[in-house]
Amino acid sequence: MRVMFPKVVIIGTGLIGGSLGLALKRSRLATEIVGVARRPQTLKLARRRGCITSGETDWRRAVSGAQLVILACPVHAILEQLRDIGSCLAAGCIVMDVGSTKQAIVNAAQLHLPPTVYFVGAHPLAGSEKTGPGQARSDLFRNCVCVVTPTRRTHAPSLKKMKHVWRQLGASVAIMPPQTHDRIVAYTSHMPHLLAAALMLSVPPRMFPYTAGGFRDMTRIAAGDEEMWRDIFCTNRAALQSVLTVFGRALTRLEQSFAKGRPEIGKRLLGKARRARQSFPGDAP
Repeated sequence: MRVMFPKVVIIGTGLIGGSLGLALKRSRLATEIVGVARRPQTLKLARRRGCITSGETDWRRAVSGAQLVILACPVHAILEQLRDIGSCLAAGCIVMDVGSTKQAIVNAAQLHLPPTVYFVGAHPLAGSEKTGPGQARSDLFRNCVCVVTPTRRTHAPSLKKMKHVWRQLGASVAIMPPQTHDRIVAYTSHMPHLLAAALMLSVPPRMFPYTAGGFRDMTRIAAGDEEMWRDIFCTNRAALQSVLTVFGRALTRLEQSFAKGRPEIGKRLLGKARRARQSFPGDAP
């Protein structure tokens, strides 16, 4: 089978970037996979794990001659890279990001990349609160959804090629506008993380020894990297504010049903929530 990308550069070799390197190698979609990170220790670990074939701390040197460049850093770092990277790329190179917000990144790509470089925005709905190449897995994207966010300016052949890549990595591909993506993940990802963090900040540490499964399940994601989540919240603040308003209304309805002595209303709301949770795709009835 012909290799699709002789040289791929992954800027950011953490959990997602490292897993992409492993998955691209497993699928034989790339020959040379160059990782870029700020710390040589990170690159050493990524290479030892097999995520990359070589490492570089200077992305300008790394991207020379690449057919595909993947931006797998926190969102603000991706925005900075898009401002600078265009002049260093060969004509025909595809740039793909895997950031958790899309509108700001797509806007920056359209503003800064030259017309000879083709950008495809993507967000694989995979990962965990754990970070670093030591946590990377070649099967991380298997059976996950990858949202791809083209615009009218997206280069059609490059879009087709990247959809094929994600399917080869085991993901199903969902196509939607960047703004639609940002609103959906504000509900399903960004709000839950903010609530988990708020819950951890609300409970005195002296009570931690008395927590059980429910508390630990609800707060697991609060252990995620704070730099990454700061960038997500800042670049999706309008959508996040909107969904927090919706959450506030639901919380108030529940709280008032019991505070005002209307337990049957509260029971009805709790039942509705239970049935909604039980209807999750893929969950056992």
